[in-house]
Amino acid sequence: MAEKKTWIIGKSGSEYDDVETFLVTGTEYQVKRLLASFVKEDALEDDFDYGDTKIADVQHRNQKDSSDGFYAGSVFYDHHNDYTAIPVAKPLELK
Repeated sequence: MAEKKTWIIGKSGSEYDDVETFLVTGTEYQVKRLLASFVKEDALEDDFDYGDTKIADVQHRNQKDSSDGFYAGSVFYDHHNDYTAIPVAKPLELK
């Protein structure tokens, strides 16, 4: 059975002022499926051009100074959306 982890998922893009975040628990496959589902939802918009709508399209990302994660994106005529998932590691202690 695949290991479940806690993940932070961020949604942002060229039309966002902030990053929308989600905290989820699941396997890598489940997280990739969720990211692809976000892009599939974006694809329902009229000006959608292309994106990572399939689980196989979701990209593995090696985060600098962090744990590995995943990325999916959607591209429209005049903007884009980005979705990133990283597993929660030991929290950094602020000094």
